[in-house]
This record gives sequence, C-alpha cells and structure tokens, in this order.
Amino acid sequence: MKLTDFYKFAPLNDLRARMGIPSDVYGTLTITISAAKLTPDELDRLYEGDGLEVGFDEINIHDDGTLIYKNARVLLYIRDVHQYQEQVSLPKYHLAHCPVLKNMSEIGRSHRYLISARVDGIFRLNVFRGDRMKTQNQTLNVCQHCLSTLEFNGFKNNLTRPERTLHVNAFTPANFFEQYPRLLDGTGYGGGDVTPINAYPADFARISTLVRTVAGWRCQEATCKYDCSSPALRQYLHVHHLNGNRADSGRKNLKAVCVECHAKQPKHSHVKNTPQYQAFMRIRYGR
Repeated sequence: MKLTDFYKFAPLNDLRARMGIPSDVYGTLTITISAAKLTPDELDRLYEGDGLEVGFDEINIHDDGTLIYKNARVLLYIRDVHQYQEQVSLPKYHLAHCPVLKNMSEIGRSHRYLISARVDGIFRLNVFRGDRMKTQNQTLNVCQHCLSTLEFNGFKNNLTRPERTLHVNAFTPANFFEQYPRLLDGTGYGGGDVTPINAYPADFARISTLVRTVAGWRCQEATCKYDCSSPALRQYLHVHHLNGNRADSGRKNLKAVCVECHAKQPKHSHVKNTPQYQAFMRIRYGR
C-alpha cells in the first residue's frame, strides 16, 4: 500500500494557500499521555507480559480494598525467591490490602514487588540458589488473607481447612477480574481506539453478590437449580449477562448460573478449561 505524500498533495496545498498559510510552515502534533493512566507498554506488560516492578508506595488502595496501579487493578507478589537444597518456598500473590501487606508496610519491610494483571495465573519469578539466578514462569496460590479481606465468594478465615483449600484451589485470576474489572475507567491509557478489556461497571462485585443473594444462591437455569448456598460452593455460582454486554448490568440482563451452566452459554465454552469448572464437576459428579 502506497501512502499519500501530503507535502505534495495538491488539494491540501491549494487549501493552505487560500488560508494564507506559507508553504514552508507546518504545525506540530503533541500527544499527552496522562501519568495517572497506563501507557500502551504498561498495558502490554501487565496483561500479556512479565509484569511491572514497583515499590509498595506506588500502589493505591481502592475503596473496595483491592490493589490499584494507576488506573488498573493488579495482582502483587514478591518476585525474588530463594532455593535451599531442592526446596523453593513459593510466595503467595495478593489482590487486596490484607493484614499481611499492612504488617509488612508497618514494620518497614521494603520489598520490590512485581505486579501483574494476567488472567492465566502465570507469574514470573527470579529463583536464587547461591550466587546463581534463573528466571521461570510459575503458578502460585492466592493469599488466603486477601480472600478473607474481600470475603471473595464467601471465603472467611473461620472456614474449615478443607473448605479454605477448596476455595484456594478453585480460585483463578480470571474469575477475580470478572468480579473486579481490571480497568477502573474501561479505557486503558486514554486513547480513543482502545477496546476495554473489561467493561463491567465499577460496582459489579456488589451487583453480583446481590443477584446471587436474590436467587437464594441457586442456579437459575430451569433444568439445573443447583444449590450453591454453602459458603464453600458460592464461588461456583456466576452471574451471566444475557445479552453478552458486560456494561449492561441491569437486573433484567443478569442471571445467576452455576459454572457448569455458564460454560453452556453461547461463546462461553472457554469456561470449561478453567480449574474452577473442573473442581465443580468433581464436586457435583465425582469426576
């Protein structure tokens, strides 16, 4: 494709002459990206890449308790870990201002953290053994204190150990970001051509809980009606947008469905590939 050379484009030059603009004068274009919003590079590194290294003082706390970097919710974890003999103590990743993070801040432990907003649960670690270091991608467990801080899908510290383990094993960043959208304003770094990755309203977590509570924590599919009212099962009850538009969170467009029924909805077959779906199928059918 050959691009037009507007320096030699006759219609434009004729218009410039009629406007009295000298032929050797050209304007300047200045693009300003707000420092309070993610740049294109930051978006790419948070959503698809290895994350961003930040200090804890660069993280803000949302009113709902989640962790914010510029205009995005993020997951936070300590990147550098040490291997002793064959054992590596893997860190937990954080998604809320939980007691662990509060304590580390109060006692002045100044770690450099990595933040990520990937939905696949993969985190980049630097693993040190003596004076050697290797970088590897690793799945990590979510911090239980964070789940308790948000009471995510009914999680509380006073659940039994098996119940807490069930929650942790079923938890995925994708499920978290469904309830707590990654972008606070739905528009990346402010460019008009950016498609929102999540267009849920900012208070969707509250809306989701309300919809499921009104449904009695039961799947609303007529052929299912599975009871998810047990605290350990609440995470398996999703809220589905009937018209596929996440921004339309009016009551008539929302339906509480179990994760199995959610996977059967149009364009939702990807749900079957999630650990949460597989955990639910084992609970429900013993497989």
